[in-house]
Formats: sequence, C-alpha cells, structure tokens
Amino acid sequence: GLYTFVRTYLNHRIALFSVLIFYTVPWVGIESFFPYIDLGLGCYAWLAMYGLINWITRKEIGWSVLCGVFTGITVSIKYNGVHNALIIGLSMMLYVLWKHFSNEPATSQQEGCYFSRSLWYFVLSAVLVGSPWYVKNLLWTGNPIYPFFFGGGEWDSMMLQRYMAEYQIHFATLRDHLWF
Repeated sequence: GLYTFVRTYLNHRIALFSVLIFYTVPWVGIESFFPYIDLGLGCYAWLAMYGLINWITRKEIGWSVLCGVFTGITVSIKYNGVHNALIIGLSMMLYVLWKHFSNEPATSQQEGCYFSRSLWYFVLSAVLVGSPWYVKNLLWTGNPIYPFFFGGGEWDSMMLQRYMAEYQIHFATLRDHLWF
C-alpha cells in the first residue's frame, strides 16, 4: 500500500525508498518476527487512509466503500482500531460538510448527493465488516466490547488483576530487549 501510494503521487524511486525507511523503523522490524497483530492493524489503517485520499482525489464511490471495508477490518482486528475509524469517519464527514458549504461554483446538487452517498456507503461497509466480532462478543458474553467496561462472561476483578500483571511483565520484558 505504501509503495503504491508513493509511486502514484511521486515516483518509483521515492516509493522504494519510502518502503525501505518504513521497514528500518526498529519497531516494525521487531514486530515482523512476533505473532502480534499491531502491524496488521497499522497496515489496514494505512489502507483505509489510502482509500480516503483516493476517494477525495479521484471522486469515485468505490474508494469510499474500500475505505469503509479497511476501516471495518481495523475495528475488527483490535479495539484500538476504533481510533482509526473515528479519524477516518470524521475526516470524511468534515470533507463532505466542507464541499457542501463551500462557495465553489463547481459544487452542484448532484455532487453534494454523491458525497453524502459516499459517506453512507463508507459507514455501511465499515459496520458490515467490523460488526461481526462485536455481535459475537455480545452473544457469547453479553458485552459487545468484552472484556472491557461492562464485564461479562467470567471476567471479574481477579481476571483484571491477572491481565494487568501479565501485561506489565510482558511489556517490561519487551522494553528491556528493545533498549540495549
């Protein structure tokens, strides 16, 4: 995604250099060898942003749908993906409002409908792709964002303490390996 984006807007050499710089970031290299989901989350968050930029520049409704699909994937990968969904969704909404209230003579009624429709397609595709995990959590535990906030299932204060202790041990150990 990064290579294609940079090649589209700049050129082939800069695109290769961008990918090289990205992969030389220490955290990216380290995460590549561990079975964590954060790189996947970052990849789909980037693809959602790529879809948003292409939707704005190319004015094709398909990019809005793809942006929604990738946003839905980020939300379904990890709860932190909600931040990406909010940023992308607010960006689309602000762009639609800006186009609606701009004094540009090229902004017609038909173009305004296009942008509003694109926003709805984005929301629909993001919800359709991202919601199955939340529905599953709701059906299995009674909490769509299990184990956070509302408890559910067998999540109690003892489980929270164990989770936090394991979390602190894991990241303290990982931090010791990262800082030589």
